[in-house]
Amino acid sequence: MESFVNEFKHLKIQFEDIIRATNTFDDLQIIGRGGFGKVYSGQLSHFKGRSMVAIKRLDRIYGQGDVEFWKEITILNRFKHENLITLLGFCNEGDQMILVYEHASKESLDRHLSSTNFTWRQRLKTCIGAARGLSFLHDAPAGTNERIIHRDIKSANILLDANWNAKVSDMGLSKIAPANQQRTGLVTDRAGTIGYCDPSYMETYCLTKESDVYSFGVVLFEVLCGRLCFKYSNGQTQVFVPTWKKSYEQNNLQQIIFDYLKQQIDPTSLKTYADIAFKCLQKSPKKRPTMPDVVKELETALEYQELYEGVKLTEDFKRMLPTAADNLNYGSESELKMLLLKGILTNNGNTWLSCNKNGDHCETLSIAACLTSTSRESHYINLPIYTERFTAGCYEPRGAEFKTHVKTQFLSPKITYTVNLVFKRMNSEEQYIGLEYKLEGEKEKSYSFVSDKREGGWLTVELYQLSTDQGAVDLKIVFYTKHCDNLLIEGIEFQPLEKVDTETRPAEDGRQCLMLPAKVVLDENEWNWVFDPRFGQVADCIAKKIGINCEFSSEKLSPQTTYAAYLVYRLPHNYKDINPPVQVVDKNSGSGEEYNIFLRTPQTPVIRGNDKIKGAYNPSIRPMIKGLPKNRSDGWMEVQVHEFITPASIRMITTRLQLSSYDMSLAGITVQGLEFRPI
Repeated sequence: MESFVNEFKHLKIQFEDIIRATNTFDDLQIIGRGGFGKVYSGQLSHFKGRSMVAIKRLDRIYGQGDVEFWKEITILNRFKHENLITLLGFCNEGDQMILVYEHASKESLDRHLSSTNFTWRQRLKTCIGAARGLSFLHDAPAGTNERIIHRDIKSANILLDANWNAKVSDMGLSKIAPANQQRTGLVTDRAGTIGYCDPSYMETYCLTKESDVYSFGVVLFEVLCGRLCFKYSNGQTQVFVPTWKKSYEQNNLQQIIFDYLKQQIDPTSLKTYADIAFKCLQKSPKKRPTMPDVVKELETALEYQELYEGVKLTEDFKRMLPTAADNLNYGSESELKMLLLKGILTNNGNTWLSCNKNGDHCETLSIAACLTSTSRESHYINLPIYTERFTAGCYEPRGAEFKTHVKTQFLSPKITYTVNLVFKRMNSEEQYIGLEYKLEGEKEKSYSFVSDKREGGWLTVELYQLSTDQGAVDLKIVFYTKHCDNLLIEGIEFQPLEKVDTETRPAEDGRQCLMLPAKVVLDENEWNWVFDPRFGQVADCIAKKIGINCEFSSEKLSPQTTYAAYLVYRLPHNYKDINPPVQVVDKNSGSGEEYNIFLRTPQTPVIRGNDKIKGAYNPSIRPMIKGLPKNRSDGWMEVQVHEFITPASIRMITTRLQLSSYDMSLAGITVQGLEFRPI
């Protein structure tokens, strides 16, 4: 029992703090009520900081007892997900049973079903979030041997934050089941809400996770129809679920869809959504989909809707379709857009043509169509995993110098493109690479040290950025691969440039942050110390290797939270153009983990016409990976150097890192300190 109590010690909140936050349970602060009691809003300090919270005061009169109270605490403390409501604390002084949650400012989904401000696209995103939360409960999260069956899924138990993100709530009736056990067995009580309950469960009392799937299917139809699944009238309850199912079976959804949505919905999105909603309502639990299946289909419905709203098919695309290497199978314009979003093979199988959600053309040329000469005999690998797009497979340079002639046909005019090398690595997904390359006739080489991950184990490295006047671009690029191990090159890609935020933003959700100054984390004898008018003592590096060492109590951070440690620094004005990685070794507890970081965002050469503009570079615009730096609002830079999870109870946190560079990349940087922020 003591260990059970200790598990929740960090969640304990004093009753007097609850009294102050609710103004002695003032009715003016009530934001919800139901069969459990009342919910109040208020400002309250908790283990993550201080913020607006929702305070649920359970009332034993309504059948809420200690079992339900502690079950909710147990589940929400152990099962954490962005689409589950976050438990911030509880109070059980005397006969009080009070739960404190994050504040969902848009309240519950049922209140928005008939809202004309709740668009179809927003509805899809909300349903996807709720489905992900429920899927997480069903699928035994990592580190546990248990799954949760909610037993009371309904729109009133799906809460919405300010951004319409769904939060599954109200776990008091849930059942905890072994992960390897399909059914929990017979239960002695029926639980749930009329209209949402699984008929099979109501008949047999046999509870399975498919019972939740049925209830979620009802919610999906509520969202589509813009109304609750039941109505009280003259002392009787009318349930609409049978009518909804019949309309689907008769292919007459227009009869039940919320009028405001009819002009918004893409037909293919509607079909995908309605199909999965109906499958959830199958009488036999065995015929119902799993929640991961539901998530997948809802995501597809959202993709179709986004394409319907955002992608405009140009006449150019329509003219390109006859050049496709294979017959295209599509039944609607949205299905054609989806095909083009994924890509089609054209130009006798040498070009992969696709579009982004803005309708801009993306073009990838097979390396076999570009390769003109090589210092070694050309060697291709055409195993199935390397021929996903091009039958020629991937070229293996084996350290060779090779030349390419890249000629595009289909690029969108007046668009800035990034030119990428697309490749895999034999038996590895290592992102760090030492690639040298240049335009033919150019004297100076360019260097790339980091690549970006794509699905299927593919990697891309950014070579150039250019703006197009028309669809055709003609480039001759020479590559040097002696420092690149195990490269298997698929082709050269022209991708419209998408801006990525490169400025950091601190946590704003009440979770604690900690900034340790350079004097605390660095050895004073290894640095030149200078005074900064704004930040006090900062350190100038004079070595190829530095150590970061600090120890502090975990009470300075929020418990059970994933934190990153960021080195806060600035570069000298004369910092060099070539930017190789800095190696980080985690010396803590002898783990010896090694990884790479960069002190400056990789710079990409700019091409105008067919020539590189001398000295012109743009910051590489790519999905941020942990080792790439960001700009801070205070004028400094930061890069993540460490990551860890804080414990539930108070302990000492130790960070011991060694940073080193072979080429003096560290020399000259100025360090302000080490900042710890939740991820």
